Amino acid sequence: MKSDALVLLDQTSEKQLMTKVLIIEDEEILRESILNILETNGFITIEAGDGRSGVRLAKEFVPDLILCDVRMPELNGYQVLQTLRQDPVTAKIPLLLITAENIRNVRYQAQELGANGYLIKPFTTAQLLQAIAQELRDCLS
Repeated sequence: MKSDALVLLDQTSEKQLMTKVLIIEDEEILRESILNILETNGFITIEAGDGRSGVRLAKEFVPDLILCDVRMPELNGYQVLQTLRQDPVTAKIPLLLITAENIRNVRYQAQELGANGYLIKPFTTAQLLQAIAQELRDCLS
């Protein structure tokens, strides 16, 4: 039996399955896991190990979706989000924050800065795919 997330992905068009996703995560093991999950499910992935690189790659490749950790050295996820929202090239790219922080703080900051949503660590493969599928569906409607 397929999970809801996989059913949502099955219902997406080929264009959605070729979605370019930028993962900005300083924890290499988690970043590699996310990359593996997304590539296995037909996504094109770009990776950054810190916020500064993530902003540069977002401007260079203009992904369809960004997954960004909140706690990172140099530029944290909120600063990345704020920087991207101020640039006309990246302002409209959907961004989901990844965090292990207190949900109230994240929800407030995410809304204030214009994040499209968030994932709480630890999350399952199904939760990751469902959040992405939902965001893609929201963007296309």
